[in-house]
Amino acid sequence: MSIIRITALAFLSFGTGACGVLPWNFSPRGEKYHYTYALKMSAEDNPAVTRDQARMLFQDENLNIQFFFDDAAIHFRLRNLSGANLNLDLARSYISIDQRAHPVCHSLNFYSDTIVRPAILSLPPQGYTDEYVAPRENIYFDGSKWREKDLFPSIDRNSDTLRQVIQRHVGKSIAVGFPVVVGQTERSYVFEFQVTAVAQIPWENHQPPKRSPPPPQKPSGIFTLDQVTTGIVVAGLLGFSAYLLTLSKDTPADIK
Repeated sequence: MSIIRITALAFLSFGTGACGVLPWNFSPRGEKYHYTYALKMSAEDNPAVTRDQARMLFQDENLNIQFFFDDAAIHFRLRNLSGANLNLDLARSYISIDQRAHPVCHSLNFYSDTIVRPAILSLPPQGYTDEYVAPRENIYFDGSKWREKDLFPSIDRNSDTLRQVIQRHVGKSIAVGFPVVVGQTERSYVFEFQVTAVAQIPWENHQPPKRSPPPPQKPSGIFTLDQVTTGIVVAGLLGFSAYLLTLSKDTPADIK
């Protein structure tokens, strides 16, 4: 019996039901889940503050900001409502998961493996911008492609244990913190969200986000084999040329 046939029989035997038939919707990846979030209220809000929990919208005298989530990132639209310039420091911003704060990456360096460059979102009065952030260590290059780790696990890998872990995320919190300067005054804005529901969805209903800008082919600092080979050859030729120059300098002129 061929190896391919043995492998196929083993796969069909694994995970089948009493009738020996895989479910029609079986996926080797497992089931996919969608998280629903709500903006949490705060007792520190003054009367000028508006919070819409379901729409995840916040507004005060300085700004209006609305959020939405994908599996790996938090998106927001920020509008400056003040009469002065508004600056948001992304390099000092963070996402807090399970009480641990993570530095963020953003659209300017989402797929970068280099040291994060300072990034300031600067908005004039009534100006607005769209941006997204994710924990910096969750976006990485695995040697062949870019990977995005979910904020919370969203695939159960056909594991009952992982399925239960995912369902237990209902009620969990995640927060994002932004240092904001309006005019000459700096204030720290912290927005906390709660998972209100986790629902299983068909894979065909899952739409992976399209990042802007899109991921590069490979991160900076990663070289192809051809580039490495060329570098070795060039370095070898330069080294050999230097060696010949050394010989010509050290050889006495009167030697015939």
